[in-house]
Amino acid sequence: RGGEDDLTGVTRVENLPDPLIAYTKFIEQEMGVPVVLISVGPDREQTLWRA
Repeated sequence: RGGEDDLTGVTRVENLPDPLIAYTKFIEQEMGVPVVLISVGPDREQTLWRA
C-alpha cells in the first residue's frame, strides 16, 4: 500500500516514509539502476535528489 500520505511538504529525502524508501530500493534492485530523483509534487521545489 502507498500513496496515502501527503508528501507535498517533504523537502528532504531523509523525511520520506520508510515504505517509500524501501520501495525505491526495490525498484533500484529490479531495474539495476539508481533512482536519483523523487518527485513529491508538480513544482520544481518538490523534486528531491538522492545521492
